[in-house]
Amino acid sequence: MRGIVKRVGTSANGLLGRIAHGLEGSRFIAWQLCNLAAGGSRERLGAVQLYTCRTNRFSPEKNRLVEILRWVIPGSRQQPSDRTAKLQSGSPPGRGHATPQLGIAIVFFLILLPATASADLYEEAVRADQEGIPEVSIQKLRTYLSAPGAEHVAEAKLLLAKCLLATNQPAAALQVLDSQALSSIVGRSLSAEALLRSGRWAEAETMWSEIVKNPNAGGDIVEARLGLAEAQQQLGASHEALQTLAQLIKEQSLTDARPFLMAAELELQLSDFKGAQDLLAKVNHPDRFQAAQKEALSGRLSLVTGDLDAAEKSFQQVLTSQSAQGSRVATIARLGLANTYIARKEYEEAESIVEKIIGEQGQTENLPDLFQALYSIYLLEQTPSLADLTRWAQEDPKQVGSDRPVLAQFYLGKLELKIGSHTNGLNLLRQFITDHASHPLASAAVIALAQQLDADGNFGEAVGIAKQWLTANGDANPADRTGVQEVLANALVQEKNLASAFDLYTQLSREPTSNQGRFLYNAAVCALRLGNEPLYRQSAEALARLSNTGSERAALEFEKAMLEAKTGSEIAEKNLRQFLVDFPDDPHRSRAHLALAEIAFTQSPSDRTRLKSELTQVSNDDSATQEEKARLEFFAAADDASQPIATVSRLAQDFLQKYSHSHFRPEIRIKLGEVYFRQDDYPNAQTQFELVSEEDPDSPLLETALFLAGEAARKSLNSSSMDHAVELFEDVYKLNGPLRFRARLEQALTKRQALQDREAIVLLNDLLNQNIPTDIRCEAMDAKGDAEFTLGSKDEAEYREAIKTFDSLAALEGVSAVCRQSALYKKAKCYEKIGQWDEALAAYYDVLSIDYGAPGEIWYFRAGFDAAQILESKKSWASAAAIYQKLATTPSSRAEEAKNRLTRLRLEHFLWPE
Repeated sequence: MRGIVKRVGTSANGLLGRIAHGLEGSRFIAWQLCNLAAGGSRERLGAVQLYTCRTNRFSPEKNRLVEILRWVIPGSRQQPSDRTAKLQSGSPPGRGHATPQLGIAIVFFLILLPATASADLYEEAVRADQEGIPEVSIQKLRTYLSAPGAEHVAEAKLLLAKCLLATNQPAAALQVLDSQALSSIVGRSLSAEALLRSGRWAEAETMWSEIVKNPNAGGDIVEARLGLAEAQQQLGASHEALQTLAQLIKEQSLTDARPFLMAAELELQLSDFKGAQDLLAKVNHPDRFQAAQKEALSGRLSLVTGDLDAAEKSFQQVLTSQSAQGSRVATIARLGLANTYIARKEYEEAESIVEKIIGEQGQTENLPDLFQALYSIYLLEQTPSLADLTRWAQEDPKQVGSDRPVLAQFYLGKLELKIGSHTNGLNLLRQFITDHASHPLASAAVIALAQQLDADGNFGEAVGIAKQWLTANGDANPADRTGVQEVLANALVQEKNLASAFDLYTQLSREPTSNQGRFLYNAAVCALRLGNEPLYRQSAEALARLSNTGSERAALEFEKAMLEAKTGSEIAEKNLRQFLVDFPDDPHRSRAHLALAEIAFTQSPSDRTRLKSELTQVSNDDSATQEEKARLEFFAAADDASQPIATVSRLAQDFLQKYSHSHFRPEIRIKLGEVYFRQDDYPNAQTQFELVSEEDPDSPLLETALFLAGEAARKSLNSSSMDHAVELFEDVYKLNGPLRFRARLEQALTKRQALQDREAIVLLNDLLNQNIPTDIRCEAMDAKGDAEFTLGSKDEAEYREAIKTFDSLAALEGVSAVCRQSALYKKAKCYEKIGQWDEALAAYYDVLSIDYGAPGEIWYFRAGFDAAQILESKKSWASAAAIYQKLATTPSSRAEEAKNRLTRLRLEHFLWPE
């Protein structure tokens, strides 16, 4: 994060100071906003969740104030440009200041005209830069370098690179700095500066480090150390940056205030407020501009420590300082004042300050930070007016410049997503990406849009948008590409394309950035989900080799154990206990004990002693774990048959009162209803089930709750309850969920229970005309045949319809043997009812011909005994005896009954075998 302190000094001591003198440009504002947009949380969904950011080192309240507004303006380590300063190094050696030479003899004028004209271009370029017009200098230098015979190529390239940096063109500056230019300290310093501005922090750090170690750095060592510190700060190595600055701070002869100011800002970022205060106290002889910087930092220090009055006084003092007028420090002070109002919850006052700055400074380089600040304020307000933002978004770029309209369009899209029309927000961001594909904020728009699509479940579109931008912007800022690649990887995870996500996270982790640990963590999680142990070890070992990744390594071990627990792995308990030994102070400790408690609860039989022991070790400090603990205590009691219903009910009511908006509420209601149902208390069970639809109509458990409510109402066995059961099953059917067909079947069965068989047949025909699973089709046809059989008592034709239904069921492909036995048996009964005894006998025999398992035993023996009865009624004693013999030799509890009947029949009719 860029600081208030500007690194390049006005004294122009040393070559670097002279070359870089006056540089003041926007320092990767878009990149910072991109990073802000790509930020995440460590909330976990289920057993495994990608790790998105480290715990912030500020306290929650202080961090909120610091992050609401962008304090640090890019490039702020530089001094304000002195637009009239002389660039000594821009003139050829020995020439002094760059002025035209007029003493050339006329006689040589025509001969030397091309060279003189070229020299004039160089001198004019130097003069334009000295007068603070680097754009003109760039044009003249390009013309000068393109002409043949240029004398001062090396000096011209260095000056061109310097001017390109002054106009915020670091990529172009890097192209200018060829191997010849990089052979000098000045050239390497300019290259390091360009790398820094391009967001290539690691390369900039390497180059600045080489310059710092170079014994020929001379007077440029201060600038080099400041540059190195800034690169380290950008890489997240704030402690290393402080060590780099410490070398300058220790020098008693150093009067430059910038190392102290930059170090103070770093201490503020690390929440070392005492250290920041001590460093500011050592800034004894600042110039007027540095005094304003010091006062701005003092205001920030007062703000984060809660002294709002002192903060306001400091910021007001900066704003009244003549030296700060028109500078970015003044903008910082105005933002600080707005932040003070935010801390007081005076959002409208804060909004007015920022809106006024944006309205007055339509083309300032600080616009990105100002819009980010305004966006944060709007989010804090309950009903903000977006009128100004909408008006700016509709401005004509030809009249006001492109910056303000483009930024307004970007933030209007983001705000619509957050507090306005969700659809409109998505469309605005899509349009922004289309209209401004090459704009620095396009990557931030891609990130914001992809993240929202991810949250909406549109993973495919999120992947497509990210891939399209990356393909079209291969030469984009590395930081921007990294941000888009990360949201692409996240979307790939949601899309279950874990192998591609792993490859992308691994690729991202190869760059030594502050996010390296996070990328390795996410790669390891992908490997875990893939079940690829070698890839997991590869990522985990790489993570272990990084410094300051203890929290990520602990989180990874925890997630691994949790995933094992979720999948029922036998080693889950062992790994959770090892996690508690290896990381005794980790914040996931309570969740680990909860997981161990749940393992004890779900094993068969439940180990209630161990369950209770684990729950006692769950911390009382975390409300989320306390909620899960109370949930598990309730479920344990609900599954304990020895617990009185009153105890279970009390635990449920206690949970629902304490956690009235818990996302566990539906399952608590359903479990309590299940307990009542088991106790045959159907009215109370029905009440609990139906409360889910009233309290949580969007719950994924709604369908289950309504279905169980219908079952409870059906069990009540009174006409009004059964009518309500039919209505409840109809509600489930209309939800079109997994229980849809089952609900229609239960609806028909309820109608049969209420002796409304014809209505039941109508519902069953509707069900059978749909593409339903075989098991439900079997039950539906069976129920239809039963209904027709019942109606047959009043209309014999219904028996014949029932025969057709049971015949179709017996012939159904994929039907179980038991279902076929049942259908044939019932078909035989229908034949008996209409007096077709031979057909009935044949159907019974068909039942006996089917191989059955234990569940089919009942139909086998029923068919056998009924067939034997028909044969006895026909006096076919030998045939009846054959049936009994078949039954008697079949292993079953009813085989003895068949033997007794066989013995009786033989005795009565002399049927003993010969």
